[in-house]
Amino acid sequence: MTVNKCTWAAGVVVALWAGQAMADVVLTAHLAPPTQPWYVNDTHDFAITVTNSGTDPSPAGASVYIAVPLETELVTPLPHGCVARPSALVQYVDCPVPVTAAGASTTLTLPATGLLVYEPPGNGMDLRVITQFSYDNGSGAVQQFPATYIGGPFYIVARPTQPVGTVAPVPTLGGWALGLLGASLAALGLRRKRQAA
Repeated sequence: MTVNKCTWAAGVVVALWAGQAMADVVLTAHLAPPTQPWYVNDTHDFAITVTNSGTDPSPAGASVYIAVPLETELVTPLPHGCVARPSALVQYVDCPVPVTAAGASTTLTLPATGLLVYEPPGNGMDLRVITQFSYDNGSGAVQQFPATYIGGPFYIVARPTQPVGTVAPVPTLGGWALGLLGASLAALGLRRKRQAA
């Protein structure tokens, strides 16, 4: 929208052209904690919801940098358009953010495998995901916005094992099965009696 403002300066009309109004794009990310309990070697989704809380659609070419905890590794192949940053494990990726209308959301789903145990320490520390957006918020140039910790608390725990020395439960038969077993045993007993006679 072009704004035309007029002011008086020494009796002369001066026109001030404000030009194109600045767009208002604000992208934020939210992560619902992955399914708990998360056992080592199990895979769960990092479902990251990106919301545009501004008043204008987000521009094409927006991207989000995602860093997952060191105790996890993203599963390859990555979602379409996501590119891993060089590292020993796939823990850092850049993903495109589709054009998102004002007030709308889009979700990026990144499956990850738990590599290491990270038990609840009880002191407020927990695993989180880091996101950082890059997009033109109306300034005419791509801006990089501060990194944000999202999600949590979530933990990765060892799979429980059956304690040594415990007795496994003995499977039991239902009423029908017991009836059939009894009839079979009775028939077997009659057959043996006949053979003995």
